[in-house]
Amino acid sequence: MVLLTIKVILTILRYNYGYQPRNEVEIASGGYGQFTAMIWRDVSKVGFGYAVGKGQREGTLDLVVVGRYFPKPNVIGQFWQQVQPPVSSFA
Repeated sequence: MVLLTIKVILTILRYNYGYQPRNEVEIASGGYGQFTAMIWRDVSKVGFGYAVGKGQREGTLDLVVVGRYFPKPNVIGQFWQQVQPPVSSFA
């Protein structure tokens, strides 16, 4: 869970609000698809689920978190309208 939180914070800090991804591959490979889905302006419904199971290494657990959004976010060509820049900085 801590690793997931750190990943989200790093994504927020390095996200380029002026960048317009050209395709879904860029969204996924850029590592910010879940972040932009969470802040997509038109999303009106969200749901999250999780599962915990035995990890591959002995004595560890795996956590899987899934998010669903409606309407579908990360639509190519709509980033500038949907993903707004922050109102203030973290500094």
